[in-house]
Amino acid sequence: MDLDIRRSKVTHSTFGGGPHRCAGLHLARMEAIVTLQEWLARIPAFHVKAGTNPVFRSGIIAAVDDVHFEWAPIAAAVG
Repeated sequence: MDLDIRRSKVTHSTFGGGPHRCAGLHLARMEAIVTLQEWLARIPAFHVKAGTNPVFRSGIIAAVDDVHFEWAPIAAAVG
């Protein structure tokens, strides 16, 4: 259950391949990176809610369909 956004050599076909490669793949990847960076900068103290499990699906494109987060109280998050 670890998320490593710095992992390398990810093999999937999310953006297609060969002559069918998505023309916007670089923009889409950058948007995902910026979204995660901004999310973590603004909401650093969160975790998956106890008693719940993320719901994943796979296929040509893997996705997380459902995940329940809980945020720490503001005083605890600040320190």
